[in-house]
Amino acid sequence: IYTLLNDQWGISGYTGSQTAQALGCTGGTTLAWTTTYTWTGGPYQVKTYTDIYLNSGLGKQLSAIKSIPTVWDWSYPTASSDLVADVSYDLWLSASSTGSGASSTSSYEIMIWLSARGGAGPAGSQVATATINGDSWAVYQGVVSTWTVYSFKPASASTEYMSFSQDLLPFLTYLETTYGVSSSQYLVQAQAAEMSMPTNKRRRNDETDHELMRSDDISDEQLKALDGIASELARAHFIVDRDHERRCQPIYEKRRKVFAAVPKFWPTAMKNHRDLSAFLQIADDQDAMAYLKEIHVQRDPKEHRAFTIEFHFSENPYFSDTVLRKEYQHVTHAGGEPEEADADGVTKSMLDFKPERDIKEKTFKINWKNDSKNLVKKHPRKGLAAQQDDEDEAMELGMGMEEVYGSFFHFFETVEPEELDFDLGTTISEDLYPDAMEYFTGQGQNVRADLIAPGLYLMAILTSLRYGPQSIFNNESDEEEDDDSEDDDDDASEIDLEKPKKKKSRV
Repeated sequence: IYTLLNDQWGISGYTGSQTAQALGCTGGTTLAWTTTYTWTGGPYQVKTYTDIYLNSGLGKQLSAIKSIPTVWDWSYPTASSDLVADVSYDLWLSASSTGSGASSTSSYEIMIWLSARGGAGPAGSQVATATINGDSWAVYQGVVSTWTVYSFKPASASTEYMSFSQDLLPFLTYLETTYGVSSSQYLVQAQAAEMSMPTNKRRRNDETDHELMRSDDISDEQLKALDGIASELARAHFIVDRDHERRCQPIYEKRRKVFAAVPKFWPTAMKNHRDLSAFLQIADDQDAMAYLKEIHVQRDPKEHRAFTIEFHFSENPYFSDTVLRKEYQHVTHAGGEPEEADADGVTKSMLDFKPERDIKEKTFKINWKNDSKNLVKKHPRKGLAAQQDDEDEAMELGMGMEEVYGSFFHFFETVEPEELDFDLGTTISEDLYPDAMEYFTGQGQNVRADLIAPGLYLMAILTSLRYGPQSIFNNESDEEEDDDSEDDDDDASEIDLEKPKKKKSRV
């Protein structure tokens, strides 16, 4: 009936662990599960998407569906103050009954957010406020890869629906009447999930209990067993990430000459990156970056999570340095007992890695040619200098993004207490640098929206859901609607998330 997926597609380059456990199924229709996780690094980057999805009763046209009743009870028995996560339904529509979610056959993704904590938000922007089933919802519209996303989020930021019992069909009906979503579309996938997007700050484990979960349902022995599995998984992830970096380093060295022969390779790749280009809004920065010849990331051979970022420049009117660098050094702590590594070279302290404790940023002053060319002085970080802890608050005070963050070159000279620069550092080292070719060609996961030519398709990978590339596409190569659809599609039917109907084959 249901599949529970402990989906951890966004954890690469981050530290932590997660476990998801099915606690039982009542009456064959109600599933209970719990999720426990702790992650650090990459604020507001989606790490995991623990979800259940329905295996039956799908492949129906909207015009043939009478109702989609559902009940979802959930809670956070423990949650850190800086938790960033959402709890939401995720419905997928396709022009074909055999289409699937998060693929080139997807036409629409409809999300119904029951909770959004710590600044988590839907793709796109708010376009309306709607009353559905007696509740007020903020409606968001956006584009992710090849499909349009509509998201319904409680209109009040303080509202959470922790005991939700409604019919989901009115949400689809609203989209039909308001935004022209065709009733001939097929509902091909239905999910319910929690998405974790932790901040850079290390925190205690966050737990989410769903459906039948109660705080006394798990014994100490069971919790100990779960912690043991989580530790094993964390160790396995560490080894995989470490070995991956070691294998890639010779290839990264080999490609340096190849990239050097391509005109403006790195300036183009950086400009095409959605997040990094947001920090390059100032014309002076853009002009200085035109002299960028190479970006190089060198990993610490003993601790791959420590690294140095180098920007190599040709002669330019701004600074005399040929290389600008920033280091993320591994800190060794005095007084610790000598450790013995296991057969895989792993020690206990390696698994207890905490960036805010074990990584120290080292900055370097840029040798500006004169004050008129000193972009750090010319474009200060006004929002941060005013000690605005929340950049959104600064923007509400009338500051544009370029005023809040100032020149990109602050990155090399400044260590920010809000860990802003470490986020930039991980974005460069974990995303731009390994996937440089994809960003140069405009096909990276976080590529800017305006770079994709109409008619071109990027095959969606799950990590691009909701917070991936927002692109402009035509739907010309989508599967055409099957004229020979099954006869039972003509009859009105009910999709019951509690009592699914006869199972249909899915692609």
